[in-house]
This record gives sequence, structure tokens and C-alpha cells, in this order.
Amino acid sequence: MRRLLFVLLTLASLASFADEPRPLRVGVSIDFEPMAFIVSDEVQGIEVDFARMLAARIDRPLEIKIYAFKDLIDALESGEIDIIMSGMSITDERKERVRFSEPYMDIGQMAIVRTEDASKFGQPNALNTDGLKVGVHQGTTGEAYVLDNLPHANMIAYEGVEQGLAALRNGDVDVFIHDSTTSWQLSRSFVNDNLMSLNRFLTKESIAWAVRKDDPELLTTVNLILKDMKAQGQVSDVINRWLPVIPVTL
Repeated sequence: MRRLLFVLLTLASLASFADEPRPLRVGVSIDFEPMAFIVSDEVQGIEVDFARMLAARIDRPLEIKIYAFKDLIDALESGEIDIIMSGMSITDERKERVRFSEPYMDIGQMAIVRTEDASKFGQPNALNTDGLKVGVHQGTTGEAYVLDNLPHANMIAYEGVEQGLAALRNGDVDVFIHDSTTSWQLSRSFVNDNLMSLNRFLTKESIAWAVRKDDPELLTTVNLILKDMKAQGQVSDVINRWLPVIPVTL
């Protein structure tokens, strides 16, 4: 009798476990304020808010997994995560490896300089100067822009945004090129109060979320939820909460 009871309890426990939804594993790069960053040991930002909303909509617990930006697609392809939500721009190169959701915000690359040097960059072609040291975030469209458009510059790639901005503050580079969201965030940063954006778009890009190519079901679900979030004004509400500048939301 005891053995039968044990078997029944075990089966009931397994059935209960099987009914529990799988976590939605979201990959982010946390060195990317205001998209995803850490404050007091808690991951916060635009993409984190969206991740919470998405997980709640599909009734799955949320699991945030942190990677260097350059490693996010590898983590997605290997099955470590289900979706990338980390300020990732849609590019043809990335589309060869992932499926993108519909975009939710337009951005572009912008150049950030030390305030004292701003007058040196009055002309757009000033960035393509022999020996100019240009910092970028490794694996991003900012890096691609410099490689494709600034052949005379000396490019230095950094693991994260904060490392690049620190290098600019310290004089290790003359310019740091990154997403416009980083430029817009500067007005809220006391650490970077000696830096300023040139506030000119060097590129035009759209941000979206990425899923594995073999997961069309999740992509369809994400796009339906995103469409509804846009219609209800939730996308613009989240973005405006974190950014002092109102960007174009799609």
C-alpha cells in the first residue's frame, strides 16, 4: 500500500512539474544603458521592461540571461536562450542567422566626443581623419560603420559601452560611435558630464528582437503581442520612461 501511495505521489508530482510552463529565456547585454543595465544588482532598462511584458503575455516565467553583445547570437543558435532583447539592429548579416520580429524603434549611429573637443568635429568628414582614434562597441553596427566608412580612422573595439566611454573620458580615443540611444542618455549621466553627442545620424537603423530561425511559432506570437503593445501605446510608454529624447517608434 505504501509503495502504491509513493508511486501515485511521484506521478502526481511529475505531472505537476510537466504542467509548469518553461521559462522565457531572454538574452541581454547589460552594458547598454538605457536598453539593459544593472542598478543595485538588478537588471533594468527598456528591453527588460519589454521582456517582463512579453513573458506575462505568454504566461511564462521570465529568465534573464546576460552575455557580451557579440555573444548573443551564438547563445541563441545554441539554444541557451529563446530570444534576444538587447537593442539589436536589423542587418542583412544578422538575418542570415536569426529571424527578427517587427521593429519597434528607429535609431542610428552617433558620434560622442569630449565637450572640449566638439569644435574639431564641425564638419561631417572630420571623423574620417588620418590617425583619429575611434572607439566602438565590439560586434555592433557602430563597428561595422567605422569599418565601412572611415578607412583613415584608427578603430579600437571595446567589450562594452562603458569601457568605450571611459576610454573617451580618459583620452584613449578621440570619438566613440554607438547607437543614438546612448547619445540621448548622456544628458542623464553625471559620470559622462564632460562628454557630448555630435547629434548627427551616421546611419539609419531599426531595432527589433531576434529568435532562432527554427522557431517560427515564437516569432508569430511575439509579432502579434508587439502589434497589440504598439496599438495600446505600451511601446512608446516604456521608451519615453527611459529616454529624455522621444525617438521614432514604429
